[in-house]
Amino acid sequence: MIKKINKSYVTMIWQALSDAPNVDNCLFKLNLNNIENINTLINKLILPSYEKMPDFLKARCKDSFKYAINFCNDKELIEYYEDSIPEVYLPSYIKIKDFYIIVWTALFNKESYYIDDKFLYQEIPFSELYEN
Repeated sequence: MIKKINKSYVTMIWQALSDAPNVDNCLFKLNLNNIENINTLINKLILPSYEKMPDFLKARCKDSFKYAINFCNDKELIEYYEDSIPEVYLPSYIKIKDFYIIVWTALFNKESYYIDDKFLYQEIPFSELYEN
């Protein structure tokens, strides 16, 4: 089965780190060089936001995130994060790819992020993001 991906799906995961009403602003001040702080953000912001998505969007976000870890360069990974306009600075002592892997591991219960067959993934246009 072909997996539909787009960089915007990766950005959707990070959007939970954007300024939002009813969010404790202290969370936005956490230092992401500390793995415990990364896990706090995942558990309090990213995971609840992800869980609210429709199943087809969850699958596409997950597949796109996995694809990004495997095939995107550091510049692209940073761009996907920054496109969400996050209120939290990226870690300065953790490589961006390692940061993505830490988030993947926490979000998806240590499921493997390795991709065996790149050709099972198809980039879809922005106009089709919300088509089920």
